[in-house]
Amino acid sequence: MIYVSENKAQIVKGDFLPAQFYKGDKKIAGYEKETFEGEGTITLENCYNDKLYGAKLTGNCVQEETPSPEAPVEIKSVGDLVAEGEYSGKYKIGVTARGKNLFDSDLWLPYFDKLEDGSYKANRNINTSHKADCFLPEGTYRLSYDMKCPKGKNYSLVLYNLSGDYAYYSWKASNGEWTHRTHIVNLTEDAHFIGWNYSEQTNELFFKNLQIEKGNEETQFEPYKAPQAFELYLEEPLCKIGEYEDYIDFENKKVVRNTSIKSFTGTEGWYRQEYRLYSKCGGRNPLDSNVCHLLNNRFESYTWTKLAGNVLKEEGNRIIGTALQPGSYFCVTPAQVIPTIDEWKTQLSVWNDEGAPFTVVYVDATREEAIDLPTLPTFKGTTNYEITTDINAGISGEYKRME
Repeated sequence: MIYVSENKAQIVKGDFLPAQFYKGDKKIAGYEKETFEGEGTITLENCYNDKLYGAKLTGNCVQEETPSPEAPVEIKSVGDLVAEGEYSGKYKIGVTARGKNLFDSDLWLPYFDKLEDGSYKANRNINTSHKADCFLPEGTYRLSYDMKCPKGKNYSLVLYNLSGDYAYYSWKASNGEWTHRTHIVNLTEDAHFIGWNYSEQTNELFFKNLQIEKGNEETQFEPYKAPQAFELYLEEPLCKIGEYEDYIDFENKKVVRNTSIKSFTGTEGWYRQEYRLYSKCGGRNPLDSNVCHLLNNRFESYTWTKLAGNVLKEEGNRIIGTALQPGSYFCVTPAQVIPTIDEWKTQLSVWNDEGAPFTVVYVDATREEAIDLPTLPTFKGTTNYEITTDINAGISGEYKRME
């Protein structure tokens, strides 16, 4: 019982929104703000029905091989190019928040009754239950539940593939009492449906606390939470060069860019020295000349100090590659014998016409873009975040963790 002074206070059922409780100056229940950081997917435990604080999605750049002039290698960044429709030409990032339980048992309600204690009872004689939608990509899952059906009868919880064949099943004998069961399921193909099999027709089939979770470790049951999915569309992908990264700031509803992307067509202004060609690109100061600040799709990338060392080298000993001259120019030594400006522009034009223009991702001055962004939620218990892009994005921020 709770007292206010000498009076009994009404106990109110809560909604699991964050709250702090104190006895004098001492906190006796409540939350602590917990910092999180991860890439691609992340799990937050002991959450309230609340939101993320200071949430950010950060960019990344991946180049799977070393490029050469004859064999360009694409620089992949965070955001998938949309080819058609309303958002054609923009870069999509999917963000999904979900609970850890991947199946909603209420999908069986046409064939089961939900009782006051939260359990489910078959409301008709069944031998093979009607299937419920349950998409699980191939991988490892833990199925857990409490089951009761007539003693000595066999039953199975079954996962089906898209064609209706078994993707997983395992018969169990019932002892007639409530029994906790768990299964580790290694799917070698996607499952699309779930149902019960039973050795004889019966309506005396009960279950409760059914949970499907990723991995092979069983954790405490949590009710299913409907996922919340968000789609973000950007003018450019989110990139990262060294410590300089683009990011989405959900708190302040903006995209912050610290990199730029430039594709050359042969029409740009270029200059020539005896050991390099260079073009104005903006850039940023101060930058460490001993750190590489760019990637490109046709040459190896170097620090400015290393490429500038070509001035002391004779033809035949030069480093072939590119570098960012801090704060000013993009520089390239494309060959031991430096081509004329006209020859270089012609080559750039040819690459562009072939559909693989000479493209550079480089550190640039910070810019900000306002953007309409959703509030990212947390659910009571466990909240899993998945960032769905071909290249993994980083996710970070804080949430209120129940104590």
